[in-house]
Amino acid sequence: MKKILCLILAFVLVCTAMIGCNPREMPENIKVTAGGILTYTLDQDMVDRYYTLLTQAESLAIAAEDLEKTDAVSEELEEAFLALSDQYQIAYILYCLDQSDEAMKQQYLDCLDIVTDAEAEYNEMCKRVWLSETPFRDHLFADWSREAIDRMLLYNEEIARLEKRNGELTVEFRALDPDTWEEDMVPLYNEMVRNNNRIAQIYGYENYYTYAYDVVYQRDYGMDQIEKLREYTANYLIDAHGYAIDAFYEVYDDMSQSDADYVEDFLLNRYDTLKENYVNQYIQDMPESARNTMQQMFQDDRAVFTEYKDAYSGAFTTWIGDKPFCYFGPNYANSETVVHELGHYYGTSFAPDWSQPMDLAETQSQGNEWLFIHFLKSRMDGELYEAIAEYKLFSDIGYIICFVMVDEFEERVYTHENAGDLTEDEMDAIMEEIAENYGGIRYIDQTILDIRSYWRQVVLESPVYYVSYAVSGITALNLFTMAQEDEAYARQCYTQLQQEQSEDKKFLESIRSAGFSGPFEEGVYEQICGRYEK
Repeated sequence: MKKILCLILAFVLVCTAMIGCNPREMPENIKVTAGGILTYTLDQDMVDRYYTLLTQAESLAIAAEDLEKTDAVSEELEEAFLALSDQYQIAYILYCLDQSDEAMKQQYLDCLDIVTDAEAEYNEMCKRVWLSETPFRDHLFADWSREAIDRMLLYNEEIARLEKRNGELTVEFRALDPDTWEEDMVPLYNEMVRNNNRIAQIYGYENYYTYAYDVVYQRDYGMDQIEKLREYTANYLIDAHGYAIDAFYEVYDDMSQSDADYVEDFLLNRYDTLKENYVNQYIQDMPESARNTMQQMFQDDRAVFTEYKDAYSGAFTTWIGDKPFCYFGPNYANSETVVHELGHYYGTSFAPDWSQPMDLAETQSQGNEWLFIHFLKSRMDGELYEAIAEYKLFSDIGYIICFVMVDEFEERVYTHENAGDLTEDEMDAIMEEIAENYGGIRYIDQTILDIRSYWRQVVLESPVYYVSYAVSGITALNLFTMAQEDEAYARQCYTQLQQEQSEDKKFLESIRSAGFSGPFEEGVYEQICGRYEK
């Protein structure tokens, strides 16, 4: 039973993604490479089968007469849910491919209802089985932790309703008027903050910020370590960011126009339109297991690429059928982004039950980016490589600074005495106050990005998520510094991080056993700054 519950929760978290009479295929005006994988075929028979098996599983568990048959029906129930969840992922991707298509949007929202209801009914079934004290109970719940059982017993219709509403809020957010979205998103965000805090409170937490760390993202670090992350970011990365900017322009300003165009093409254009397909070269240069796994994305049509103007601008990796699947939206198919998602594809392929701590997943993707950057050193003219590497450094360090700031912003919003009712000006003031520790709001806005616009872009669709990008970004940078000393060893560490996963190992234990230094160790930051002369 635990495996089914974990799958439901995982799919709701990844993509909070109609039952139709006829199969729906990809819009004709969108060129993709995914063949027939993205065909939506969910119908009432699939849903009815799930609920029939749910009823049978409960009856057999409580009757406690035939353990073998009970296990067999439970496996069928898992397969039935997987069939629903596959269609759920397809509905979400089809919506992403054309967000202006009202039928696709409604299909996604209806599928969200179906999957959330399936989760709610499964939880209710588990409660009844647990409370019945059936002789099969110890067997059926053998893999459940006490915390998971407690959450199952607390789950109720209010949580299901709030989770559905949060999914709707993300759709409303994407549909906001481009001219007024920064103001219009504030009431949507406040509603989500209220919803999330209420969910956390039902589960026994004071606020969603703490609940998300413990439960949603299964982080194995707490506020003492986060305070170190913030301190080291302010003390080291602000300087490193400035050094990297200077180093980039020192190279870039002396370049010929043709070389500057080459760098720009590499950074911005699709990976497969470049004169040299560095992504393919990189894959071919990887160890056999990594190479074979990454090639699957292309050979098995496990990706969709679109430049359609109304498609979702972003890239992500999810799961359809028996393998991962990647989405690349408009302007998100450059070499770096493709390598990032290949890192997710590789890591997800080895994840137990397809479930990973988010911090580990992002280390796998960003680590692949930095190995790729190091790989380019032997494939490009030195000046071109230096420009690309320094651009990557100042860009990533800048984003890590912003990720840390966003996490601190979310902590203050979710723990504020007026959480869920803060005005736009009050939230901007919180971000401005936070920025003082990271060079000041003027430095952030002028040197990195418009942080007041940035927090609005990320906190609603990915609540309390962005610290995962920060801790993984620092860890991935550690892989880059390792590769500069010993590339073979760095690749060995990365391969171990990807392929030696287990349910018992969370983020910190995984990176330590693979030979990485973590984001809460000061020496990592000293290494990053040590790249530059002070």
